[in-house]
Amino acid sequence: MNAIQRKCQTMMKTNFIKKFNEYQQSLKKNVIRKLTKEFFESMKYFVIRLEFTLDDYQKRKIRWNFHTYSRTILFTSLCWTTIIYLTCIRLFSIITYPVNVDYMKRLYNYDVGTVLSYGIICYSLLEIAWFQIFHDVITYDFQVNDLFIEYKDIDDDIINSKSQIFLQKLIFIADILTKTIRIGSLIAAMWMAIIMSLNMIFNLYPNGQINLFHIITTIPLIILCVWRFIYLIGQLTIFVKWLLIFIEFFILHNIEMMKDSMKIFSDKNICINQRIYWPMFKKNYVIFFDKTMKLNHTIRSMLMTLEMESKLSIIFFCLITKEQEQKEWFIYEPLMAMMTMFLATTGIYSRLASLSTIHQQFIRLIIEWQARTQQKILFRDRRRIYYNNRNMIHDLISQNLFIQTMADNHFGFTCSRIFEITKYKYVELLLLNIVLIIMFYKKFCLNLS
Repeated sequence: MNAIQRKCQTMMKTNFIKKFNEYQQSLKKNVIRKLTKEFFESMKYFVIRLEFTLDDYQKRKIRWNFHTYSRTILFTSLCWTTIIYLTCIRLFSIITYPVNVDYMKRLYNYDVGTVLSYGIICYSLLEIAWFQIFHDVITYDFQVNDLFIEYKDIDDDIINSKSQIFLQKLIFIADILTKTIRIGSLIAAMWMAIIMSLNMIFNLYPNGQINLFHIITTIPLIILCVWRFIYLIGQLTIFVKWLLIFIEFFILHNIEMMKDSMKIFSDKNICINQRIYWPMFKKNYVIFFDKTMKLNHTIRSMLMTLEMESKLSIIFFCLITKEQEQKEWFIYEPLMAMMTMFLATTGIYSRLASLSTIHQQFIRLIIEWQARTQQKILFRDRRRIYYNNRNMIHDLISQNLFIQTMADNHFGFTCSRIFEITKYKYVELLLLNIVLIIMFYKKFCLNLS
């Protein structure tokens, strides 16, 4: 048996390596272009719900026709229909007969009311966030499109080969995880819908509890709820996947861009380094800052929505797991969606927080270099000539002002306008989540017991 197990493990490992090599060959060229394209397409489908091209946006000529807004009209109407239907099930069960909380509780053997409340709040928050993003696009204030326009025709040479391989592995692993989650969610949601539909057709209808009109009106609404759930999973997996990979590429690219100008921190020749590398460093830093602000301007409202839904996921996860002592397999579907929401938010924050840490390291290195430079200029007799040089004095004043601006410009990403995403804030949010779990467990779950 051990020999067979080792042989199976070897075969699985060989197949995994073979598939990865094939996938790596397909991404060997134009990794950045494909990444930019996939991220833009996923954002159009799952976030903006608008059909346009980057050229249309760049020329400020998004067409006002049915082809452009068909997805907007269809998806938005379906999403709000789902919210209204779930609200009626939760609060006005007479309207949605025979589907109500009691009927679903008997069918699935767990309290569906809490899950419905979570779905209503979650879907509503996403629709409010969508309206803000849609407004930014049609008013041409969706600044991340400027980055897409810049990166769509760029070569892979802007990052080194090590970073390219890292991105390829990251895309490969992320594809496997997202496909697994989506397939599992699709099977679970479809199975729940099939059970409800068959129960209505072969149980309630023959017994005279419902008529044909109830079946015709209810089954399409059940299918609509399944579609909305799968669409939510797509938002949490496909869009978040490409967002995380794009953020990783964004950090790698800009860090490598800054490395060339970091030669200013060498002490070999202070005067030459200042004249050659300091202007280069300022230019690259301003470009880095501008790109970061454009990306932050776009995703800060998304981060706010994800943060609220992450907290809601923790609360409802505690309530559901405590209310349901004997857990049926149906309960794992909403629990998986809640955990995906929480893990997606945590993963995004962990990567965004690293950028603020890198910026602080830059400032620390520059301040140390400036202190050494001024000390050598002012206190070494053989270099007093630099102190008397007007250009040198001008450079020192300019450097001091630029460094002060760097320290006070709040470089990095923000959760809306509430707080900056730093390593300290990231750890604080993780600890707050633990406190939140304990608090709601004591407040609600123990009272229920």
